[in-house]
Amino acid sequence: MLPQIRQEEGLYPVPQFPVEKTDIEEFTDELKGFHGAFADCFSRSGPRENFGRYMTGQPGQPERKSTEPIAFHTEGGDPGCMRYMISDALRNEEKMLRKYHESVNEDMGEPDGMLISDESGFPGKGEDPAGVSAAYASSKGYAFPDKRLSVPEVRSDDEHRKKREKTEFPADLTFMTEPRIAAEMSEGIMKEGIVPVRSVTADSVCGGSGDFLSVVGTYVGIRYSVQITPDTLCRLRQPGTGTETYRYRKENRSEIPVARGEKSPVRVDLSAKGIHDVFRYRRTEAKDLLTADSPKDR
Repeated sequence: MLPQIRQEEGLYPVPQFPVEKTDIEEFTDELKGFHGAFADCFSRSGPRENFGRYMTGQPGQPERKSTEPIAFHTEGGDPGCMRYMISDALRNEEKMLRKYHESVNEDMGEPDGMLISDESGFPGKGEDPAGVSAAYASSKGYAFPDKRLSVPEVRSDDEHRKKREKTEFPADLTFMTEPRIAAEMSEGIMKEGIVPVRSVTADSVCGGSGDFLSVVGTYVGIRYSVQITPDTLCRLRQPGTGTETYRYRKENRSEIPVARGEKSPVRVDLSAKGIHDVFRYRRTEAKDLLTADSPKDR
């Protein structure tokens, strides 16, 4: 759907998505097929069946999409068994993620695909829940190939140990900044190589982080564009540099400072004010070039 600001312009028609009864029936069959693709990722049939019931309940009637309402509105559902499937049931999550990536590549993978890193947190109801996502976009649609929990730094201290035990937080889940989580997800997807990625984009949180930029900038052939804050300092051309050595705590170290005489960097918002809003250029048809009588006419 188009955003509200584009609808108010009146320049673009709002696309219509009529839903017929046959579409619902086909959706149910496709959902069963999607569930069957992950059957060998579970060690027991019980958790595998509850996984299917949980998937069916997500687009269903309950307003709250937690395990208990879904179990009550699903045939054969049991709250305890479904809760066990979510928190304790053995499953091969790496295999599930790989299968899901193969499905994303089959449905919408393209050589010019884009990987979008974004923070997807939202205010939770209560103090117990905690939660960055990577989205994949191509001309065929959108998908979410990965997501991670983002644990607030305050909840990783000793004062919140009881709450972590109550919510059964994984022992290896520690505080990490959102750019670092996004960097790990992006690197994992690009290194795996199942979903084709040509470009990476992210918001200003990742755009101002060296952890994120140092990862996405190492992959040859993949371009990235990130949002930056207005007070970011920039230069319009690469400055001259030199090399200086010094000693620090009995160790010889070196750094690459900007050469003397180079202009100081400026804020990116001040630099942008000097760019013209409209650029005019002369368009020349190919046939005019071929029929020109002289270099001057060309």
